[in-house]
Amino acid sequence: LSRSIMKAESIVSKTEVRWAKLHVMIDQMTQLCKDASHPDDLRELLDDVMAFHDKTLEMQLQLEAALTGEERDQEAKHWVALSER
Repeated sequence: LSRSIMKAESIVSKTEVRWAKLHVMIDQMTQLCKDASHPDDLRELLDDVMAFHDKTLEMQLQLEAALTGEERDQEAKHWVALSER
């Protein structure tokens, strides 16, 4: 149980870092749009965002697999809190 909690905490920490990275990517996209950047520049960043999204979903599935029922309930609350940031 302790091992799965440590694994879950590690994944949650990585996820929080990924949320911060997502906000940076959104800021970059906003700036590219404001600057009327070339479509290839936008496409490259969109590809990065999609890869980021896929990796984040993979991490979430790993986390859910590592948790017990009660831990899943607590984790669901944590995800809600993260999404409200």
